[in-house]
Amino acid sequence: MTFDRLRVAGLAGLLLLSSTASVPLQAAVSCDGISAWSATTTYAAGTQVTYSGSLYKALVSTTNVPPNYCPACGWWQLVDACGTVASCTTVPSTPGGLSASGATTSSLNLSWSAVSTPANCSVTYSVYRGGALAASGLTGTSTTISGLSASTTYTFTVAAVDAAGTSGQSGSISATTSGVVTTCTAAPAVPTGLTASGTTASSTNLSWSAVATPANCSVTYSVFRSGSQVASGLTSTSTSITGLTASTAYSFTVAAVDAAGSSAQSGSVSVTTSGNTTNSCTGVPAYSSTAVYTNGMKVVYNNQLWNAKWWTQGEAPSTGGSGVWQYVSDCTSVACSAAPAVPTGLSSSNLTITGVTLSWGAVAAPSGCTVSYKVFQNGTQIQAPGSNSANITGLTANSTYSFTVASVDSVGASSLSAALSVTTPVTTTCAAAPAVPTGLASPSQTSSSVNLSWNAVSAPANCSVTYNVQQNGSKVLTVPTTSAVVSGLSASTSYGFTVASVDAFGASVPSATLNVATQAGGSYTAAQVLSGIQAHMTASVQVNSKPHINTMTRAQNVNVYQVTSGVYAYTSSMAIDTDGSDPDPDPDHQGQTTWQDNSGKALGAHTVPFYVLGDDCWDRTSPCPHFYYAERGITGLQFALMFYNGKCIGAVFGDTQTANNQTTSDNDSRELGEASAKAADLLGIPSSGTTGGVDDGVTVVIFSGSQWVVKGSSSSALNSNAQALVSQALNTLGSKLGL
Repeated sequence: MTFDRLRVAGLAGLLLLSSTASVPLQAAVSCDGISAWSATTTYAAGTQVTYSGSLYKALVSTTNVPPNYCPACGWWQLVDACGTVASCTTVPSTPGGLSASGATTSSLNLSWSAVSTPANCSVTYSVYRGGALAASGLTGTSTTISGLSASTTYTFTVAAVDAAGTSGQSGSISATTSGVVTTCTAAPAVPTGLTASGTTASSTNLSWSAVATPANCSVTYSVFRSGSQVASGLTSTSTSITGLTASTAYSFTVAAVDAAGSSAQSGSVSVTTSGNTTNSCTGVPAYSSTAVYTNGMKVVYNNQLWNAKWWTQGEAPSTGGSGVWQYVSDCTSVACSAAPAVPTGLSSSNLTITGVTLSWGAVAAPSGCTVSYKVFQNGTQIQAPGSNSANITGLTANSTYSFTVASVDSVGASSLSAALSVTTPVTTTCAAAPAVPTGLASPSQTSSSVNLSWNAVSAPANCSVTYNVQQNGSKVLTVPTTSAVVSGLSASTSYGFTVASVDAFGASVPSATLNVATQAGGSYTAAQVLSGIQAHMTASVQVNSKPHINTMTRAQNVNVYQVTSGVYAYTSSMAIDTDGSDPDPDPDHQGQTTWQDNSGKALGAHTVPFYVLGDDCWDRTSPCPHFYYAERGITGLQFALMFYNGKCIGAVFGDTQTANNQTTSDNDSRELGEASAKAADLLGIPSSGTTGGVDDGVTVVIFSGSQWVVKGSSSSALNSNAQALVSQALNTLGSKLGL
């Protein structure tokens, strides 16, 4: 904008008046180096000039308009009065309190304490990594340093900066970026199963169940006696406590420990040490007139030790009678008065990168003494076995260890054996967790199961990969392949599944969740299921190598088949046990059975559909050549289906046999096919003790596993609960057999 010179001259008084109307100023800005306003100069917007002792800034392009003319017109802006400004002359102090946090694989957070700001100064901060400037001009007292490498250690310092200069660098700190998380973050569970054995006058052996090791942790155990710790850092689940006083009661507990903390102490076990004597009858049961004894079984009777020569029941030990009992000796107490000899023949076997088996010659126990052993590794006791062998774990690859062993009784310990040097083999270590599995899918479903599959992950170097399958967040399976079948599900129900890969180093995070619904439940008839069972009773799934005896015909022609996972079936005759009033075929089971209901009451075989099957392995071999409960995970009160002439009932069944070495005509495990009068009534089988039963055609299907144990606190409740399971069992079999 340009003013006419005459107008400007004529307005001199007005200009003077305008300048007096300006707001008061405080001298707070330096005008050094800024040109004075000139009427002949054209000023662009933003140009600063001095005029009448003040600093102005042009707001628009203007010529020949004095800066103090018409402040309200918007041509010029008054900045401040010109004056002398104090300068920053002091360098700030060195920062302190430098620390690092929040490490990731590529970054770290740094923070430090603020320094005092010198007069007339503004402070910023500079960060140095390994002596080189990594960040500057920071106005706060924290920053994030990024672009770092995983699993790498860095050093950092910080300095304060103002116009006068830079402070010295702070003390350095070291910080390491993360790699795969290997930190132990969970304390272990409380140990269970604490027991004591081999108690002498001065020692006892303790053992307990191992706890699951939390991820990235190593578990040891601490033992407490009456609340005070007496052993720690134990890597195995057993130890020997020595130095006890004879004939004294003690209470022991155990706790599991890892880097994250300690579990609570376990339930206690009470131990009373013996006197310094042993008894020749110690541990031998007293004779009972109701117990069954067979060849080699020992009893105490009238303070004497007796040995049974064959099967007997109800005949008290004596040198007369049938001659079944053999006198061994009087029960006497003998004092232990000598320490045992030094063990010899220490040797090793089964050497791996982390363990070895040690064995040595058994030491003869001095008279009246019981001998146990102490095992030492590099001079430190690590185990106290009761026998002459020990499995050593927790060793390191390519390392040499020295082992010795001593024998111990209530008098004392022997000297150490000659040392055995063992060197573990060299190997490579699995050092990386596997990747997250992808491609989780469900190719098929039934009413009670879901088929899952996923893509294999590459195993890291020196690693073997397995997979954990989770159902609604809880692990249900661990499999070595890329597929799994999750069973035991409910019909028409949606479930969420994930899978994680696992190796010796750790586990991946779970895969994306796959939601899968089971099919609607089938309604299978007894005839359909029986037909499917019979179709699966083939030689390829027979579980007995020697046939059982047909109860009614005595022919050895009964075989047992595993028709699907955990389900066993056979077809045989059916003999009937009545209430014991009839002598034929066998009243022995009627007084009580060896199984009890939930209230601890013995089950009378005539009150529930109770199927009787002997569980002694007549041949005394392992595995048993016949169908044997213990080898099939079958317990008392197990559920079974019984089919006959188109009818089907639910049965509670178990074992009432206790004697061994019976002839093939007795009710041992070779014999199948006795049911209660209750079962016979439900199936339509004649139930007379003398003429009842059928020679063939009864098919029995046994379900193993805890989910198929019938609950109930009375025979009527057990009966009702067994019948209520029939529909569930038929549908489960129908689905599993693909009917």
